Amino acid sequence: MSEAASLTQPLAPECYSLASAVIDMLNLLDYEANFCDKDTPPVHPIYFCGPAGNAALQFAYFTRLVAWLLSLLKKRAAWDEYDDPHTVCTNILVALKDAGLPADFPPQRLKTGYGDTAALVLHGLCGKVLEKTGFRFLEPDFSVLDQGQPQTDFENGMGDELEEEVEDAVSDGDDDAEYFGAAPPGPSRGESFSNGLLEEKQIVRSTVKPEDWRVECERVSHRLRKIGPGLVDREWRSHLMQTQQYHDLFNSQFPTVKAQLTKLSAELDKSLREIVEKEEIIGRLFDNKAESYRQMAAAHEEKTKEYNELNDSILNLQMELKTITDSLEQTRHEMEQRSSTVTDTQPLVKLKDTIKRMKAEMRQMDLRIGIVSHTLLQTHLRGPADQENSGILGINSWENEDEE
Repeated sequence: MSEAASLTQPLAPECYSLASAVIDMLNLLDYEANFCDKDTPPVHPIYFCGPAGNAALQFAYFTRLVAWLLSLLKKRAAWDEYDDPHTVCTNILVALKDAGLPADFPPQRLKTGYGDTAALVLHGLCGKVLEKTGFRFLEPDFSVLDQGQPQTDFENGMGDELEEEVEDAVSDGDDDAEYFGAAPPGPSRGESFSNGLLEEKQIVRSTVKPEDWRVECERVSHRLRKIGPGLVDREWRSHLMQTQQYHDLFNSQFPTVKAQLTKLSAELDKSLREIVEKEEIIGRLFDNKAESYRQMAAAHEEKTKEYNELNDSILNLQMELKTITDSLEQTRHEMEQRSSTVTDTQPLVKLKDTIKRMKAEMRQMDLRIGIVSHTLLQTHLRGPADQENSGILGINSWENEDEE
């Protein structure tokens, strides 16, 4: 289906409700203060339901609004105002899938900037933003209807009284009409009168007394024009004379008009035959071109189908590229963390200091062990006298302590 044909199709009723809901959500997000400027003014509730004058400006407004909503979701819009519209639509689909929104439709449906798909995209983004901000619609409170006075006159007992007053008013009107010689109103008139009273919730009563009305009619009755029998007779004669005048005028002008119409009909027939002959000549001249056009149209349709398939493939590849890019960024971040851990020499310095302290302590221990061993060797080599002397000096007690 061509693009021009799609523009003439009526939109679904859901489009209007979605577009109106989008404007309500944007008002909740205060888009007039945070988004609108001289280039992007506030729009009416059905702006995204159909074409609004300049198609380029409408598409630019749609893309700017989508980019602003994505920025509220901490997502970057991967396009600018100078990109190709098809590329922009494809990037919008990628951003929608990245935001967790359904995007199972071709990007060509967003190129107009309006319609069911555009309204659905804006509605989903606005819902995501409101959900992220913590906004929640409250449940309706029906407790107010259960409190206070009844809501209608028929609930509080006034309906019966109103019906009785309407019936009385209709019957009074019938009596007055019969009293003054007027024909009584029919059922439709009485029904319309009672319905009008019910709608207005009030009774309209006449303030004129019947006696005063009769006296006033008698006072002005002689001034009223009366049509006598003579006037009625002259009236039908005037109608007959006027009809005869019209008949004579018609007979006098009919031959001239008939000749003019006959001549006009002959000229139209001649022009029609010439048009048919010209159409046949043009058809024979452009038969080859028409066949060539049909072939080119078929080739164009095939190329369009191939283009759509390649476009879908590009969309899938872009999504795969985004996934690989995210994985690469994550791997690069892990490598940076590990490289910073490997190049950190602080634990190695601490380990070397600990080894140095342990070696110093071991040298001190070896020195003390050598001194003690030398002292014990000298003690064994000495005689008993030396042992007694050493006992006097306290050496034996020291050796006993060492043995213990």
